[in-house]
Amino acid sequence: MPDERDVARALLGSWPGTVSAWGREGIAAYLSELEARGAHPEAVLLAIRSWPPAEFPPSAPSLARAAVRAAFRELGRSGRTDLLPSGERERWERRLLRGAELLQITTGGER
Repeated sequence: MPDERDVARALLGSWPGTVSAWGREGIAAYLSELEARGAHPEAVLLAIRSWPPAEFPPSAPSLARAAVRAAFRELGRSGRTDLLPSGERERWERRLLRGAELLQITTGGER
């Protein structure tokens, strides 16, 4: 499972000049801000890899929003909730459980 080191490497690989100029403290602050905004490392990697080529990396808030969108795309594709921020994850897991219960009720348990 990806972690902060993987995200830091992806940032450096995508925007080497700019990100390396931040130094260790700047990269740590950026990663901390992503985490504070609830962005899961795997979702951040998806967002970095789908970010349009640009001269500068996105701000942490912009990348965190893109990571949440990537997590929702993954939810739609595979039903994975583990990439969502914790509050969203709990809400969507409840919705998925209710949907499964409704399906059980309306089909009489048949699939």
